[in-house]
Amino acid sequence: MLPLVPLLYWLLHWLIEKIRQHLSPSEKFRPKINPPFSPLLPTTYYLLLLLFLSPLLLYFTLNPADFVARSTTVSIFSPAWNKGDLWGTLWQTLTVTLGTFLGLAGDPNPLVNLPSQPAVPLFLAPFFCLGLLLSVYRIFTPASSPPRLLASSPHLFLLCWWAVMLLPAVLAPEGAPHHLRLLGAIVPTYAFVAIGLSAAIKFLSKVISSTSHFKSYTPTPYSLLLTPFFLLLAFQTYTHYFIRWPASVDFTLPFDLYAVRLAGDIAQAPPSTGYILPMDLRAGEEARHYTLDYLLWPTSPSNLPTFPPYLPVDEHTAAARLTELAQGKDLLRVVRWTADKHQEADAKEIVTFLLETTAQFQGRESFPVYDIETYTIPNRQTVFTLPAIDQPVGAVFANLLRLDAAFVPATAAPGTMLPVALSLTPLAPMEADYKASLRLTDPTGTRIVQKDRVLLHNFHQGTSLWPPEPVNEYYLLPLPPELPPGAYTLTVVIYHPETLAPLVAAGLAEVPAGHVAIQ
Repeated sequence: MLPLVPLLYWLLHWLIEKIRQHLSPSEKFRPKINPPFSPLLPTTYYLLLLLFLSPLLLYFTLNPADFVARSTTVSIFSPAWNKGDLWGTLWQTLTVTLGTFLGLAGDPNPLVNLPSQPAVPLFLAPFFCLGLLLSVYRIFTPASSPPRLLASSPHLFLLCWWAVMLLPAVLAPEGAPHHLRLLGAIVPTYAFVAIGLSAAIKFLSKVISSTSHFKSYTPTPYSLLLTPFFLLLAFQTYTHYFIRWPASVDFTLPFDLYAVRLAGDIAQAPPSTGYILPMDLRAGEEARHYTLDYLLWPTSPSNLPTFPPYLPVDEHTAAARLTELAQGKDLLRVVRWTADKHQEADAKEIVTFLLETTAQFQGRESFPVYDIETYTIPNRQTVFTLPAIDQPVGAVFANLLRLDAAFVPATAAPGTMLPVALSLTPLAPMEADYKASLRLTDPTGTRIVQKDRVLLHNFHQGTSLWPPEPVNEYYLLPLPPELPPGAYTLTVVIYHPETLAPLVAAGLAEVPAGHVAIQ
């Protein structure tokens, strides 16, 4: 965004001079100290800038998907953020962002400062406003005598700088006000504070100097105004940084302290132990754990890099990727994020389904930000697969959703997990994100096990956003150890998440999907 600042400055400077000449014809005939504005300067500037940015431009030309990969997830133009109200979202983001310069709001992210601490403290905000207004006034005031240099307008340049560098934060409503996106605006912001403070000092100096009692103390206004503000700012900074911030913030996640421990465990693990890091499919490849990548990079050029074993949880590729990561391993340690962007990576329980149906769960360890589940696998060439969902059902729920088929194993043992899979197809748009309830009943109709979960597409959309294509769901039902042998029935209920009203299929709210013999 910074290259736009000179361009906007030159454009507005030329426009303001034209307006001045139109409003005051005598300006045309006033002698100028410097020659007329020449396009040579901006042309040279942008040619050099083009040369400087050419490697980046070449990369994005060859990889256009990378250019929009991040912006599509945070842009205000994305329906996921504006919810169909672009102007309302823009106004809300703008007001919250401007609030951080007025001492009214702050970035909640503890990575950059004390959570919710504004970029400009409240006691400096009036000077920021005064400096901003004075800069606008001095831009549009008539030319002074002797005439000002046409090429010199620092107030206009500051305004252009500040306005342009607001755009990264205003156009991305995520976490607003986002101080990291406002870094480019901080320098002109405090320049405005200095301008306002200087003007206040000059005004106070005139007031005090006009009083005969203080005439012999001309330096007093400067020390009288500056010293308390410097001391107050120093006291606030010290208190926030060394006292309040460490006591109120857990730095494990913001500063990736967890990554040091996890990277050490991965690097020191024996060759027979493999680590699995599930990744949320919605986050994409650009949302890797870069701190882990860095910590696991070799310290010696002779060593091969140890890359974190990422597992994007995509139904179509998860089994093959898990098989690849498990090759040559006896033990798998799966990282389950508890406070991270990938916390919902396995919301559909695909990885859990694959592991529970093939490997043996050994236990769970808890750490800040993540847990680790340990599994033993049958052999070093274990192949993980999802079951074929080929047992036809054909139940139509209220002409909205069809349960095409199911997978229910013929037999199961008490004390194990019963794997179940469903294949559903949307028949019409749905206004709610419906839930599914899977229930195992005995021959008398008594409910033994029940599991409820929101129906999710592969990209985690609820049913209200499902595209017109089949969606598979995978479930694990824990069977009680004391469950007696016999024939059991698996039934499915689709219901509204708020009213709990079930969708009826052929007169039934509870639709049989298969049978299993407990042996």
